[in-house]
Amino acid sequence: DAVSSLASAGKVPGSGGITVTVGADGSLTVDATSTTALTGDYTFTYTLDNGVAQSTADVSIQVQAAPVAVDDEFNVDLDGTLSGNLTDDNGAGADQLGHPAAEVVSFGGGDLSGNVDAHQAGETVTLAGGELTVNADGTFTLENPTDLGDFSFQYRLTNDAGSDVASVTIQVRLSPT
Repeated sequence: DAVSSLASAGKVPGSGGITVTVGADGSLTVDATSTTALTGDYTFTYTLDNGVAQSTADVSIQVQAAPVAVDDEFNVDLDGTLSGNLTDDNGAGADQLGHPAAEVVSFGGGDLSGNVDAHQAGETVTLAGGELTVNADGTFTLENPTDLGDFSFQYRLTNDAGSDVASVTIQVRLSPT
């Protein structure tokens, strides 16, 4: 068997640093490890020709990347409301959501007790005497905290390629007068 529409068996450069190696037997090897490789979805067409008949097929490849969660720090006034997004740049850089895009799946630990998997995204729990809600898209709200001080918890970002955990510190302070 020979591979025809790809010229001949060998390396076929893809976009974004992806290289597909096509063997004379029709086997495919994908290399997405180069420093220029981009995550995403890639498709190419190949034709097998044995001299008697041809067969054409499309190949779709998804190059995935695990998320990278970055620690966050926030301030809120006593009895105030704090809203934000944990995945945004909150002073130490934005989280890298990877591909496919990661979501917050759980939160906990620190002053919430338990571990990072203690609460599912979307739950509301008590933190600093107020109500904390962390959503799958990274948005969160802490309403009416009644205890002064520094409070912490962790959250887990997850996608098909992996997961990562970051810590959040919220300082509840007196309102400036």
